[in-house]
Amino acid sequence: MSAADNRAALRRAIEGWNQGDREAYLKLYDSRAVLHGYQGVGPGLDGIRQFYGGFWSAFPSSRIDLDQVVAEGDKAACSFTLAGLHLGEFNGIPATGKQVAISGITVLRFANGQCVERWSQADFLGLLQQLGVIPSPAPQPSAQQHPGPDRQPVDSKARSRRASKASENKALVRWFFKEAQTRHKLAAVDRFLSPDFVDYSSAMYGTPPNRDGVKQFFQVLYAGLPDVRAITHDQVSEGDIVVTRKTLRGTHRGQFMGAPPTGKVISISVIDMLRVSGGKITGHWAAIDRLGLLTQLGLAPPAG
Repeated sequence: MSAADNRAALRRAIEGWNQGDREAYLKLYDSRAVLHGYQGVGPGLDGIRQFYGGFWSAFPSSRIDLDQVVAEGDKAACSFTLAGLHLGEFNGIPATGKQVAISGITVLRFANGQCVERWSQADFLGLLQQLGVIPSPAPQPSAQQHPGPDRQPVDSKARSRRASKASENKALVRWFFKEAQTRHKLAAVDRFLSPDFVDYSSAMYGTPPNRDGVKQFFQVLYAGLPDVRAITHDQVSEGDIVVTRKTLRGTHRGQFMGAPPTGKVISISVIDMLRVSGGKITGHWAAIDRLGLLTQLGLAPPAG
């Protein structure tokens, strides 16, 4: 199956979700599919069915809007917004009747037209805040989200050129992470990010949506986790978009996220989506396991 076929399978599944056709959505998954990033998902399609059955009971009319979709080789990735009314019990939280919306990014690996493995990060901390379980911080200004360009069919030569450019863009993103998040070179921000760079996820960490905001975030990261490093697990790229699945790992030796030093090794699961143009990074979207981070810091109770 081609990358275009995988992208189409993902879009069909989301269309099924939005139409209330749950079996159409579940057809996306192979019988042995494995989901990473969501707690409480058992192995295989039966585990996935049980997990989403509980979610659909809590949010029966939920809708998923895909913001950007990219596909390369046997993988596809997308950023999304999920919205719905909380009308049933969810993880021990009784129905509140509240309208909620959370964002996330997911990466899927396909075989024979079905997803066999999926990695996701969704803002479950934001969900719990909207449900009133965890206090919400003061709202922060953020840049407006916007969808990526539609992908049009291309001939073989154009496809080859795009594949070459995708490889270059992935290498540039990896180099930026290495310089800024492993070598702690703050100057990498101005070197790799364009002057008109926009961080569409900056409200998540309360910084301005520009290069100065990125520097502020890195300074907090360096101070709290002085030996932090970025570990890249996988990348998916198409056109000007690069999706990177990674872990930030470091020892908590300084004040971080309001928590005093614990000496613990902290691991932060992240999926980044970046737009690259003219050899510079021009846009950024992030999905971060903020709830898992706060749990490791002792600022939130363990899930479950």
